[in-house]
Parts: sequence; C-alpha cells; structure tokens
Amino acid sequence: MDQPGVNPTNNPKMDLLRGGGTNIQSNIPEPAGGVPASFTSGAAPIPSANAKPLPAASYLEQAKAQPAPVFGSAGGSTPIPAAAPVTAMSAQPDQAPAQAQPEPKPAPPPPVTPKPASPRRGRILVLLAAIILAAIGAGVWYYLNLQNQPAPVVPTEIQPVDPTGLKQSEADTSRAIEAGAATKQKKLTLSFTIPTTANMGTLTPQLELRKSGTDFTGEPTTVGEEVQATGSDITVNIPVENLEDGFYHWQVRTVKGEQVSQWVVFGNDPKAVAFMVDTVAPAAASLQSLGGSSVSDTSNTVTVATRKPTFVGKADPSSRVKVSIQNGPELSAVADSSGNWSTTPTSDLAEGQYKVSIVASDAADNASAPLAFTMEVKTAAATTPAPAATDTPAAAETPAATTPAATPATTDTSLAATGDETTLISAFSLTVFAISLAVLIRRKPHYGSR
Repeated sequence: MDQPGVNPTNNPKMDLLRGGGTNIQSNIPEPAGGVPASFTSGAAPIPSANAKPLPAASYLEQAKAQPAPVFGSAGGSTPIPAAAPVTAMSAQPDQAPAQAQPEPKPAPPPPVTPKPASPRRGRILVLLAAIILAAIGAGVWYYLNLQNQPAPVVPTEIQPVDPTGLKQSEADTSRAIEAGAATKQKKLTLSFTIPTTANMGTLTPQLELRKSGTDFTGEPTTVGEEVQATGSDITVNIPVENLEDGFYHWQVRTVKGEQVSQWVVFGNDPKAVAFMVDTVAPAAASLQSLGGSSVSDTSNTVTVATRKPTFVGKADPSSRVKVSIQNGPELSAVADSSGNWSTTPTSDLAEGQYKVSIVASDAADNASAPLAFTMEVKTAAATTPAPAATDTPAAAETPAATTPAATPATTDTSLAATGDETTLISAFSLTVFAISLAVLIRRKPHYGSR
C-alpha cells in the first residue's frame, strides 16, 4: 500500500491528489531526452537539502495549466496510461476536492405556432366523410334489400286439392245467402277457394247441385272453367241460373285429368238445406181489430177513440208485417205459426185522420199486396155530444158582476238588465278595457327597462 508522502513514480500531481508529500519536481532539471530523471526506471533522486518546496497555490496553478505527461518505459516501448485530469484542488491536503461547475442548460426552442388549416383541406375532409357515409349507407341498404329478396321461384305443378271456404250469394245483388236462408232470385253464384302455392298448371272445378231430399250421386251437374295456378290461393265462382222454387244443397271438387279431389259439401251436411228459392209473394195481411174495436170493412174510415191504437190481424205464418202510418210511426210485427200478429205505437197519435198501409213479406223478401185504409183518431172528450137545448123560465135579474179592483203594478226588483242597461254596461266595459290596454302599452318600455 502506498504511504503518504511516498510516490513511487515521483508524480507530483499524484502527491497533490493524495494530500501528502511535497513536490520538489520543479527543482529537478529535465534531461535532454525530454523525460525527467524521476520518471525513469532507476531510483528516484534524493532532493538536496537546500531545495525549498513551492507554495501550494503554485502547485495548483501548474497542475491546472499543464496536463499530466504520459511516458513510456525505459526502452520507450511500453506506454503508461494518462492520469485523470484534475479540475480543482484544495490548498489544504485534508479537504475534499471542489465540485465541478454544472454546464449551462441549452435554451428551450421557441414555441412553434401551428399553421391555420387550409380551407381546401377542410373541404377535402368533408368530402371524404360524405363518401364514407354514402358507402356505409349503400352497404346497409344493399344488405337489407338482399335480406328482403324473395326466395327464387321454383316451378311447381298444381294438383287437385279439396276446396275450402264455400259461399253462396245472389248474382244480381251480390247479397250473401246464409245457410238455409231463402231468396227470390233465380240466378245465384256459388263460390269456393282452392288453397295452393303452385305456380304452374290448371284445375277444373266441378259442381253438383241437387234439390234437398235428393241424395248426391257424385256426378257433377255443372263444370266450371279451368283456373290457372298463380302461386297463391285461387277463388272459383260458378254461376247457376233458372232455378226453380224449392230447397237445394250442393257440393264441389277439383279435377286435373284423371286426378280428382274429395267432394266438399256446403254446410258439411249432405242432408241439410243450403238455400231456398221462393218467388211467390205471401197472401195479403188482414186487419181484425183496431184500437179494441172489431174491423170488418176497411173501405170506410175506421175511427178509434185512443191515441195508441193496437193493430191486430192475420198473415201467412212466419211472415213479417209492416204497418206504415202516414205522418206517423212505422210499426212491424212477425206472424206466429198460426199467422196471428199485433203491434202498438209507442207514442200518442195526434187527433185527426191518417192513411194506413199494411204489407206482409216472406223470408225471401217477397211482398204481398198492401192493405190500405183511412184511420181517424178521435178521443172520447171530442166525441161526447152537447146536451140538447130546453125551454126554461125567465130567470130573475142577475145583479151585475162586480169587477175586482185592479191589482196595483209592482216594481220589478230583479237584477235582469234591460236593453238600454245592457248597452250602457257593454260601452262602459269596452271603455275600461281600452284604457287598461293603453296603460299597458305605455308602461311596456318601463317594464322592459327593469
């Protein structure tokens, strides 16, 4: 280990850094070869007794001004590493070396002012955004439209199927005929539906129409026109004409070549009546009593003593009877199984004469001939005759009747306003309203300034 004050290399800077020893190298003459004798491989020379050490400040100045020399070995072939440079040295050997001054920080760069966006660049961005949105919208539309595209149509040949939805109606009026109902029309339309999704081929509808009581034979009585498949249900209408009066039932099916569907009966009951044709009008209704009095002749005026007279008569069983009173109500009734019917007005009739018409109609809406007559309403008070005049003795002079004193006029103290008062009140109200409106208009700027 190196001892203080002992420098094996005789380097004065190392002595100063270690804080010991003296530097007397300045008094040693430098040899002619440029290498001090103290740095040779030989022993270090002994300084003379008269050599005086230099002040510490001189050493420091020399150490700062001159870098440490780097010398080789005695032969000059082996280099000696250079000593670290000394930046600062304290004059006292016991003190630590001074710290190096920090290097000054570079000044920050000046702030960069962003350039304003170019209007052309903004327009380009907007155009790009519009193009992107349009592309997205087109893609969504295409996707949705693709989803809603119907499946490709596959050709399908129609096959005979059982008819459904059997209906019947009058051909001229299109009025539906319920099962078992009557009609006075001789021309009807019988219709049904062929349920199918086929889109190719044709079918032939067939109808068997028989009178009730006659069983079906399975042989069609009417062959309809061929119908073309369209990919959806097909409605078939078969007209029948020149029907006789009576009750009927019918059934239908579809045919294609040798292939046939099942027969389908209207009402699903081959024994039930489908409809009835009735073209005969019922007999005219008769009037048996009116207002409680028997009526045998309607050619003359029929007088009643009540304001609500009851009409009683006879008609065909189950027929509808309509009683029409001129300038009065319209009454109706249904004859029972024996043909009896009756009806009464719900409100009083005024005194006087009335034209009355009674008509009966059947289930097929065939109307009978009307029964027309004149009815006169005359109550008992109007029909009571005045008593006959008789000779009476002269009566004693009757004193003149005393006229009662006139009742004094009373003053009306009600709050009802007369026409003049109403006019004055209205004028006053309008004046007050106009003044109030003018004040509000004048004060409006003052309110607004607050």
